[in-house]
Amino acid sequence: MFFYKNEASLSASREKRTDLWVKVIGSFLASHFIEILGREESLFYLLLQKFYYIDVLSGFCIAFVLWEIISRVSRYLDRRLAWEEQTLQRALLQITFGVFIPSVLVHVLTYLQFTYIIGQEMSKTTWYTNELPVAVVIILIINSYYFTSHLYLNYQQLKQSAILLPNQETHKPAPERREPVAAKLSTEPASVKKKRQVFIISKGQRNIPLPVEEIAYFFTKDENNFLRTFANETFLIDESLEDIYSHVDEQLFFRANRQTIINFNACTYFSYLDHGKLQVALQPDTDEAVIISQKRSPLFKEWVRR
Repeated sequence: MFFYKNEASLSASREKRTDLWVKVIGSFLASHFIEILGREESLFYLLLQKFYYIDVLSGFCIAFVLWEIISRVSRYLDRRLAWEEQTLQRALLQITFGVFIPSVLVHVLTYLQFTYIIGQEMSKTTWYTNELPVAVVIILIINSYYFTSHLYLNYQQLKQSAILLPNQETHKPAPERREPVAAKLSTEPASVKKKRQVFIISKGQRNIPLPVEEIAYFFTKDENNFLRTFANETFLIDESLEDIYSHVDEQLFFRANRQTIINFNACTYFSYLDHGKLQVALQPDTDEAVIISQKRSPLFKEWVRR
């Protein structure tokens, strides 16, 4: 019914190459800047001195190691804790492992640099008053770079990958939107059709048979199960979502997650989130965002492709 273009693998490869070059160039610039900080000699003079190259090269190694640690920490946390969903917890972990620990490491590694490479006593230099604050600022800048990069990549993914379904463009009433699916279902062999075509819902003292085509989605809330119709009416049901999904037509309904079963005709669009997850927008609106896991997202894409 519609198609999409997924360039995730190519994008990931380009991102890794770009990140490597940023680390190399950024580490060199950071090392050079710290080396010339507070010096009165001109750059031309420094370029003629052997110690300059020794200091910059050893400083580059320190900067690159710290940058790599921050990079790995940021990407690991990106996979485990999204900024958008667990902001406070993510910020605390990022500060701890992306700022505090690298700041301690820069002190340890610089001490080793002064002791074994430069051959000076670090406590007798201006490193604590001049270079250390600058090094901490650089660590904060590196963390900000990965945070900004994360937001930018998310924006690009949402911009390029949000795909409108025909339902959103036509704005047809629910019965008309279901027509293409009904036509397709009529061509399927009877043996593959699910038997459940009606759900009994209660309205006051009345028990009303409700055709499945009029159900936009099933969902769980506060340990109770409900269905919502295209007319935006919500009814409590006494069946589990597992039971329901095993008896409805999988061409028409999809188990998005443990809390939601969605009707194809209720889908308006879906967007890519971090780490292969998807977010599906439904009509009528849902009380909570419908998120499809990385594991189930390929199944969802196959289901909507039809």
